[in-house]
Amino acid sequence: IFGLQSGGNDTLTMQAVRLLTNPLYQVKATGPASNTQAVLDAASEIDNLLKRTAGSVTGGLVSACYRESPLEVDELVNGELWTNVGGLYRLTIQQST
Repeated sequence: IFGLQSGGNDTLTMQAVRLLTNPLYQVKATGPASNTQAVLDAASEIDNLLKRTAGSVTGGLVSACYRESPLEVDELVNGELWTNVGGLYRLTIQQST
């Protein structure tokens, strides 16, 4: 599961054209606490795929992606304990068009 945590700071031209942005995303694996090892394995794979990643997207370039901090939270879902493991990932996105 991923979701925007903060839009970050934009770098703008003097004409207020956005050149660069640094959003922060929460990215996590989640599942029943009875299946914690599978959740931990999935979170490790998420980190392997995202850490120090770069690439192009429509209209832009992701020049950096890295985990700023780890995330581990348990919660009750319909009376059952679930675990969430992942991190907060900072992206550097540059406009290309």
